[in-house]
Amino acid sequence: MADQVKNPVRQRNLLSVLGLIVIAALFVAVIVLSGQLFRSAKLDLTEDKLYTLSDGTYAVLEDIDEPVRLRFYYSSRISEELPDIGLYAQRVRDMLEQYVTISNGMVQLEVLDPQPFTDEEDHAVAVGI
Repeated sequence: MADQVKNPVRQRNLLSVLGLIVIAALFVAVIVLSGQLFRSAKLDLTEDKLYTLSDGTYAVLEDIDEPVRLRFYYSSRISEELPDIGLYAQRVRDMLEQYVTISNGMVQLEVLDPQPFTDEEDHAVAVGI
């Protein structure tokens, strides 16, 4: 008799654990799937539409006939010391990456982090940065 009482409790616990595992697996699958499906989806909820490109920008980027290379000089050391600069640099980088996407590969982005005493630093100084 006692064995019959334990068996339904054990089955309920097993079903509960299996249910939690299935829910966790579905949750992970939804997160991964939504990340893949909505990767290029953007929603700008800022008041001044800071992250929205104008129609003119789209028109120019879609009509580029020959490749354009953009060099984005970004100092990770400075952005660690001054977080506001790091946030602004990320905003600029995101915008440049949108340019690359809209231009269908005609705009190429090169991100450079010039470290002291390197060729990248020499190049940055040579172009006036």
